[in-house]
Amino acid sequence: MKFSKALLLSALALASAEKLQYLGTNEAGGEFGDAVLPGIYNEHYIYPNINAIEASIEQGMNVFRMGLRWERFQHELFGDLTEFDLTEYKKIVDATTAKGAVLIIDPHNYARYNNNVIGSEEVPIEAFADFWAKLAEVFKDNEKVWFDLVNEPHDMETDDWFKAARAAVDAIRATGAKNNILISGNGWDGAWSWGKEAWYGESNADVALRYFSSEDENIIFEVHQYFDSDYSGTHDTCVQRPCQNLLKEFVEWLKTNNLKGWLGETSSTLSEGCKECVQEVLEYLEENREHVLGVTWWAAGPWWGHTACAIEPNEEKAFPEQMAWLKPYLPGPSELDEVPIYINKKVYCQGCEITATGGDGSLWGMEDGKSCEIDKEICGLNEQPTEQPTEQPTEQPIEEPTEEPIKESGKLQYLGTNEAGGEFGDAVLPGIYNEHYIYPNINAIEASIEQGMNVFRMGLRWERFQHELFGDLTEFDLTEYKKIVDATTAKGAVLIIDPHNYARYNNNVIGSEEVPIEAFADFWAKLAEVFKDNEKVWFDLVNEPHDMETDDWFKAARAAVDAIRTTGAKNNILISGNGWDGAWSWGKEAWYGESNADVALRYFSSEDENIIFEVHQYFDSDYSGTHDTCVQRPCQNLLKEFVEWLKTNNLKGWLGETSSTLSEGCKECVQEVLEYLEENREHVLGVTWWAAGPWWGHTACAIEPNEEKAFPEQMAWLKPYLPGPSELDEVPIYINKKVYCQGCEITATGGDGSLWGMEDGKSCEIDKEICGLNEQPTEEPTEEPTEEPTEEPTEQPVEPVVEPSTCKFEALGYKCCSHCISYIEDEDGSWGVENGKWCGISDECIKSYNECWSKKYGYPCCDTCNVFIIDKYGEWGIKDNDWCGIPSTCKA
Repeated sequence: MKFSKALLLSALALASAEKLQYLGTNEAGGEFGDAVLPGIYNEHYIYPNINAIEASIEQGMNVFRMGLRWERFQHELFGDLTEFDLTEYKKIVDATTAKGAVLIIDPHNYARYNNNVIGSEEVPIEAFADFWAKLAEVFKDNEKVWFDLVNEPHDMETDDWFKAARAAVDAIRATGAKNNILISGNGWDGAWSWGKEAWYGESNADVALRYFSSEDENIIFEVHQYFDSDYSGTHDTCVQRPCQNLLKEFVEWLKTNNLKGWLGETSSTLSEGCKECVQEVLEYLEENREHVLGVTWWAAGPWWGHTACAIEPNEEKAFPEQMAWLKPYLPGPSELDEVPIYINKKVYCQGCEITATGGDGSLWGMEDGKSCEIDKEICGLNEQPTEQPTEQPTEQPIEEPTEEPIKESGKLQYLGTNEAGGEFGDAVLPGIYNEHYIYPNINAIEASIEQGMNVFRMGLRWERFQHELFGDLTEFDLTEYKKIVDATTAKGAVLIIDPHNYARYNNNVIGSEEVPIEAFADFWAKLAEVFKDNEKVWFDLVNEPHDMETDDWFKAARAAVDAIRTTGAKNNILISGNGWDGAWSWGKEAWYGESNADVALRYFSSEDENIIFEVHQYFDSDYSGTHDTCVQRPCQNLLKEFVEWLKTNNLKGWLGETSSTLSEGCKECVQEVLEYLEENREHVLGVTWWAAGPWWGHTACAIEPNEEKAFPEQMAWLKPYLPGPSELDEVPIYINKKVYCQGCEITATGGDGSLWGMEDGKSCEIDKEICGLNEQPTEEPTEEPTEEPTEEPTEQPVEPVVEPSTCKFEALGYKCCSHCISYIEDEDGSWGVENGKWCGISDECIKSYNECWSKKYGYPCCDTCNVFIIDKYGEWGIKDNDWCGIPSTCKA
């Protein structure tokens, strides 16, 4: 549910847009059992069921990508094609294409033969070309048969792969075959990394053009893309939102070079967020159908067991629910208006003799001449799988965390925190000190220095330091601020001055008629005059410029730098990027205009002394730092493009903001990032955590110490990486409990939306519940929900874990879910998904729906009866800046 005009526009676009030319599924099975080659048919591997393919065609699918193993089709290199496998495979090919659908031949070999890479001494390129020449001779007269050279090449030189692809294409064309040919990319073929050199070598985007061009007829470039945290398709949530962004670089490359493309694999488990993700991607590809011809879902096939991504129909031609998601986009003719839905229940063997492994790691046997699934639990096989999974992850595996980070390299030069407070209360400018805003507590900073922190980025508002443009600096604020600066630097730490203004003054952008660039330069010249003699004071020009031309921002930055240098100041100067300053988008032009990477070099170079380029990076689903989970794994990947840019141009960088809430996954994320930056410490000088400061209330990211010098737990995560001297071996930990005011008079708003008052000359937090302020906040929320709650937490369900006393689903071969989020119902009850498997919703959960109906969808009930929107699920409100269900008691 998207509650905005965007949803209406999206719906209208869906109704009117032309569909992709092709949309279908992968038909897996022929590549299974790769530990037993060539293996025995219907024991170690299997080809698809033509009845299942026909059922899919009846729904409107018109393309099927059908797996095989090269070693089964050609028992020895340069040998004849194997009669049995060719015959069995061709039966499916001929029956499918006779129905008018396209059949894509897919050697699912990862550019290998018997685990030796193509182009090696064991598997010369000529052998690969010979294999395809022989296949082409068989199928060249059927234009509905397309040739997919090989699935997901990896761990080889990109040039070696495309050289082999060129040889195979030439061999195919030499037979007279004009069939379409699909060419995958190196590095597991991810769309997200098509143009990147980050980890697999030269980019596919560059090398493909050495060997192919738009002059090559009937060539289609294929990518795969999944939308979970590591792009592998092995997790339950779709977190790479907006999902279509991962395909944009590939699509733009196709357009630029007048080429055609294909999304060869994509899929997801059942969740509302994943459904929207799939819809976003399909609608984006429809908009680009001139260059992207089609999509094949991963996957169908008779041996997919219990996986929650499979869309194999049953004998009644009913499908798992994802087929219903795809239905509106299917381009083939269909007389069916709806997709019958079923839950993929297991049919177990009576015995335990294993003959094959399914695509999801399930084990299979043969009884009465038919395949059946092995019950791992009854057969005692949960801990002893017989084969490796046939599908390997598309990313490098995430390493298991150790208790303490293992250090082989030196630490970063600087690691500290942001000290927030001086920028608060921006709705009341200039405001009253200690009521609308506050500067940091020097005792808190000293406690952080004692732990080993050595840098602090301290916020202020330009409007408070200069009440009018070109005016003198305000004596009060300059004095109070300078007290903290001097005390901090006297302890040997660096203090970064941070005008937290987003490149604005009184909401007018720098460079506008209201705020000329000269005013920005004047402000910095006056600040520089005050602090230029203290080399431990650094100047951060402004926080997170946005919604302006990138060139306008760097032009203003250049002017400010020149004004600072004119004063004789040689202090380090930090320069943020446009577009909210995300590291992940430093080199991209996707949404904020010209890229920071390009424009920064128009105005600055390595010849500029003491210039540091600053980025911010959070690791939740939309990079904002406002969600509880860290899903952009491996987390360091979001910084790699920025770091490589620094290296290429011999520049220095800084991670000015990053943080996370408390979870084991986020802890690992933070460790990954810090260790990566340590490895690149020659170019990245340091990091400042977001945030500390006296008015952060109860936010789970804050690391403000208490009066006993104890810290929230994240400080203990940072401790092994802190570079400053420290006599303390451990970090005392506390839970950030609230201290409420006695009354309800509000004087300020904290950084997390908390409300604050003044009593006995000290600030205290307002108890919203007692003061009746949950329903009537004094200000608009700083961020409205960008859409309905789309994702399920990767760590835990939203609601408390349910421990059912009995589980009726065990009799059906399923466990009960440890949560209450229901996706589908049938005659046996309500069903959820856990670890990619179906699980039953317990009776306890069903009872809890009566008390709070929205738990069924993963959201709590509201504390109030204020209805924000109504949809087909019910009435919704907002609680803690997220969706909540309106309680049934509100209707009483």
